[in-house]
Parts: sequence; C-alpha cells; structure tokens
Amino acid sequence: MAFVSPQIETMLGYTPEEYASGLWVDILHPEDRERILAEDARTDETGEPFKVEYRACAKDGRVVWVRDEAVLVHDEEGRPLFWQGFMLDITGRRRAEEALRRSESSLAEAQRMAHIGSWEWDLRTGEIR
Repeated sequence: MAFVSPQIETMLGYTPEEYASGLWVDILHPEDRERILAEDARTDETGEPFKVEYRACAKDGRVVWVRDEAVLVHDEEGRPLFWQGFMLDITGRRRAEEALRRSESSLAEAQRMAHIGSWEWDLRTGEIR
C-alpha cells in the first residue's frame, strides 16, 4: 500500500486510506482530466518527472488547484519501483493570478477608452496624430 500524508484530508477532505484506494483519477476536475491522464501516461512511459497543475474536486465539493510533482524511484539495478511526490494547494496563488488578469484587462480597456478623442504629439517630428 502506498503512503499518503494525513495532510490530504486537510487539503481535499479525503482520508489517506480513501485517497490511496485509487481515488486520484476520480477527483480530477472534468475539464482537466484528459490532459492530466495523458501526462500521467506519458511520464509512466518515459520515466520523466511528473509536474503538473490541475483542479481537484474536494470531498465537500470545493475545487482545489494543486501543484502535483512526482519522480520515479528505481532500485539499484535501475528498475522502476514506485512514484514518490507531493501535492501543494495552490488555490490562493491561482485566484491571485486570475484577479491580476482581470485587473490588467480592466486597465487595458480603460486605457483604450481614454484614448477616444485624444491626440498624440510627436516632439521629434512635430507631428500631431
């Protein structure tokens, strides 16, 4: 049986036993599932590190953004043994990034609107546009 940190319950509401029972695929957000499963299959095949950000569906229905990173551990002969990694709750960071995008969009729109009826004077050429 795989070890799952008790922190999974704080993050997603599932006990370590529930999560270790193969729940990972089931909690993937439907809009992220195909992309994440494809990356999981690719890294299983290549042995490259698994490093992705995606949405997970918590037990209470919340959507939690996670950063999931894992590496394939090998034995002395180079045979793959198991994946070892961690998940971080990055929901706060993702919300901040989205708020910044909205703010930048609002600023760009305000600047666009402010130029209506405006003019520019090129001091080098004296040209007024």
